[in-house]
Amino acid sequence: LQLLRSPVRAISNKPAAAPTGKATPIPADVVVVGAGISGLSTALELGRGGANVTLIDMSSVYGGHAVMSQGGTSIVGTPLQKAEGIADSPELAFRDFVNWGDDVNTEWVRYYVENSKRDIYDWLLETGVRFHEVATAPGNTVHRDHQPIGRGIGLVTPIYRCCLELNNIQFVWNTKAEKLLVENEKVVGVLARNLRTNTEKEIHARAVVLTT
Repeated sequence: LQLLRSPVRAISNKPAAAPTGKATPIPADVVVVGAGISGLSTALELGRGGANVTLIDMSSVYGGHAVMSQGGTSIVGTPLQKAEGIADSPELAFRDFVNWGDDVNTEWVRYYVENSKRDIYDWLLETGVRFHEVATAPGNTVHRDHQPIGRGIGLVTPIYRCCLELNNIQFVWNTKAEKLLVENEKVVGVLARNLRTNTEKEIHARAVVLTT
């Protein structure tokens, strides 16, 4: 999420212009494909940065698979861990993740363990997510699997509500991204099909983020 913040301002100055000779597109700076927790988080950060975001999803509701999950999130060095007497640290988490992970990218692991408290725990609390316990999970030598109140739906719903508070984020439901639109070797949007009406439309944007 931190990595999104700088590019947001660079792409949000003005919407993409509609190309001549084509159907009028929905104006957007960014099209996000997929309204699960990844897509909602992306849309929220972009929207807060000032971008006009169009988020499309095949379903008629938000949340994707995340709303059906337990919602547990692996976070390192949180106040909740300390309150439960759990001694965790980035160094310990790094060893756990490297020892138990497959195809480990050590640079990414290092970033994750050092920043998960700020980028995940603090960020989720700010949206309204609340955690009620820390559980164990395979590969972890200490409890660091944070369980949200309400499980998956309790993890995703506050993020969705924050998106609804921003007028520059619009949702397009029951809509499938059929293909990327490419002009001059650059992705300029998506061809989207409404699954209920079976009609297609082009949604043009200066950037496309796939979170499916």
